Amino acid sequence: MKFAYTLTSRFVQTFGFQKEGAWFYPSPAQTADLHVDNLRALQFSGRKAEYIIDTSKIIAEGTLDLASLYKLTNEEIISDLIQIRGVGRWTAENFLMFGMGRLDLLPIQDIGILNAVKKLKSAQAKPAPEILAGMGEQWKPYRTYASLYLWESLQLKNEKR
Repeated sequence: MKFAYTLTSRFVQTFGFQKEGAWFYPSPAQTADLHVDNLRALQFSGRKAEYIIDTSKIIAEGTLDLASLYKLTNEEIISDLIQIRGVGRWTAENFLMFGMGRLDLLPIQDIGILNAVKKLKSAQAKPAPEILAGMGEQWKPYRTYASLYLWESLQLKNEKR
């Protein structure tokens, strides 16, 4: 998580802009014009750099209309997004949570969430994704909040529960 934050900060501060003290991402068109080497200099992998640039191109060209996604269900959006090279279910779910503000997502294959549930339950092993999905039923329609708390729980240092 820390390295992902570092990469994101580097990207935004290198190619984005600042307004009234807040940093903003560059536009898809600006990102589409970057070269892989621009992102590699920030420590992105070559593949990740290609995926970011390619995805930005299809957004900038209008092939992927982000505004139209708001009319779709979570599963419809995931189905559409995973057709894009480099976008898997985890990426699509994170986009839904953090990019679209969807409230009812529980990424059952996320290693952080699985580790957090293991820690929460004082279990010997991580739960199977299907078990986690069943647990998540009780958190509907706010599973995103549960996800955020689970991720945050990993940051706590040996605090008593």
